[in-house]
Amino acid sequence: MDIGKLQLLQTLDIRDTSIKELPASVVQLRNLICLRVNYRVRPPKGMGSLMSLEVLEQVGLPSSPHIAEELIHLTEVRTLSIDCANMNEDLIDILIKSLGNLHKLQNLSIIYGGGLIDRMRESWVPPPNLRSFYSWCPSFPAWFSRLPKWVNSSSLPHLSTMKIDVEELQGDDIRIIGMLPALRFLRLAAKRVMGRLVVRANAFPSARSCVFRGFLTPPCLFPPGAMPRVQRLDFKVSARSIASGQVDCGMGHLPSLEHVRVSLWCENSSDEEMETAKAWLRRAAEAHPKCPTIQIHVSQGLEDHESSFPEYASYHIV
Repeated sequence: MDIGKLQLLQTLDIRDTSIKELPASVVQLRNLICLRVNYRVRPPKGMGSLMSLEVLEQVGLPSSPHIAEELIHLTEVRTLSIDCANMNEDLIDILIKSLGNLHKLQNLSIIYGGGLIDRMRESWVPPPNLRSFYSWCPSFPAWFSRLPKWVNSSSLPHLSTMKIDVEELQGDDIRIIGMLPALRFLRLAAKRVMGRLVVRANAFPSARSCVFRGFLTPPCLFPPGAMPRVQRLDFKVSARSIASGQVDCGMGHLPSLEHVRVSLWCENSSDEEMETAKAWLRRAAEAHPKCPTIQIHVSQGLEDHESSFPEYASYHIV
């Protein structure tokens, strides 16, 4: 209860503890720069007085709805991660207004976005120095209905990390994402694709890791010159299309490739087609100058699950 007396305290980290509620005196820590809690921890009212805060992580809005309104005063915040489960429309309006006032925000992480996510597609304008955008839900995806219009090189010139789920991907969306100049880490999932995907030869100039889920993305989708620095590629491809020769699974045009993870779509393929496709994929990896490691997962449908590749289940802000 006396923690408010620590007037020079700059960092308070109570993650992985049994603490369930912060004492009211926390709001007296006017020099606090970094506050990390667990989503279940209830912060007191008056958090808006912590004007020096730059890092505020793992705050649960369901148990502390007042935080949505008080955020508007925390104009120094650069890194923010929030749990937004079960928010009503009024609270969503308040939160979007508060987020719009955080002009120095660089890293935004949203857990259980629910109804907030698609509202952000229309109502939120990202700050000019946003470095990472991360939307995640451990048990069910929080989807954008379409790719937000603010996902473009003009609005996000410094974005280096993005995890985003889109219900309906348009043919031009990959081209738009590929033009983000600073993008290094991408995790993109989609339920369906409308039209033919288009990728330019100069796409993904800074990318190091690209994970595509739920839609077909064979390496031949990316022309020579695209992804010159990508080291890890996670893609989905049809076994039948490889076995029949319709899709080229060569990877030599991706010069920096070191690790490949393939979701091989069965599509009612025969055992022979499956084995042929696996063999061609392994041969393509072996023929690459860097001989990247390859992991093949057999997929029954077009939707992928995080459990297929557990190392991607946790996706951290960088």
